[in-house]
Amino acid sequence: MEAIHIRNESARIWRLFIGREGEFWSYIDKKLPFDCWPANRSVNPLGYLCIYRRFGGKKKQLLGHRVAKILTDGYEQGKDQIDHLCRNRACCNPRHLEWVTQEENLNRQRHDLRLEGKIGFCRKGHAIAGDNAWFGECRVCATARQIAYYRRNADSIKAQARSRHAAKKESKR
Repeated sequence: MEAIHIRNESARIWRLFIGREGEFWSYIDKKLPFDCWPANRSVNPLGYLCIYRRFGGKKKQLLGHRVAKILTDGYEQGKDQIDHLCRNRACCNPRHLEWVTQEENLNRQRHDLRLEGKIGFCRKGHAIAGDNAWFGECRVCATARQIAYYRRNADSIKAQARSRHAAKKESKR
């Protein structure tokens, strides 16, 4: 299965659903106009509605929120991603969706994570700042992870060290 290229996606969605919009909207639990409209089918592990269709003999994946936005408002040139203004990934209400650039989408995502307090602290609540930051985690957790790894694999690590030491000793002779 492969994702549809963005430039062709809009035209393919129109060809697939033109005259059959009711089929697509039957996948959505439409409520009041300003409420979220979640999928009434199963969603993928990331929380998005996925619809699978055949294009040119190949099975393609369509994301429900993209189909909803294209069917109602069309494709906006130069903006290839859709931002969920409601922050509900299963929502397919076109009023809650906005075409944005990738940069704009990432900036909004980072801003939301900062507001939720997910950036600046590790999973265990240790501050990640300055000298305490180490490849996206705090030094306390990184050290604990390394110690746990060493304890689990101590025998093989020691055996590898002995063989390297023996190889060095042989090369010196």
